[in-house]
Amino acid sequence: MTPRLPSHLFATGGHLYDCRDPNWAEAEPLRRNYDTSHRDINSVEELKATLRAGPWMWPGGYPKFFLMNGGETVSFDGVRKNLREHIDAIALGHRDRIVGCDVNWEDTDMTCAYTGEVIPSAYGE
Repeated sequence: MTPRLPSHLFATGGHLYDCRDPNWAEAEPLRRNYDTSHRDINSVEELKATLRAGPWMWPGGYPKFFLMNGGETVSFDGVRKNLREHIDAIALGHRDRIVGCDVNWEDTDMTCAYTGEVIPSAYGE
């Protein structure tokens, strides 16, 4: 879920802009890569942007899941609940860390390594 922004800030095209400037659309964004889903996650910035983009991949509204280096799957909520741990693992270069985000297309048995809950699939059953 994208955080609620002050009324003068506007996120579009994955970037964040300050709308108080009458020429904001032509100006450089305040922050690039603000709310964009990344398939490969190589930095804390990419993890945060993927979380800000929300739990669904657009267009289509397909459910996202995160992939750990060892192959474990983690739900969107599982990452949010353990965010500090995931940020530290990426920042410190740990081997066991989040490396990607994708859509669960058809696996109805995919579960979160943290919560044990089933990760919804787009087309399974």
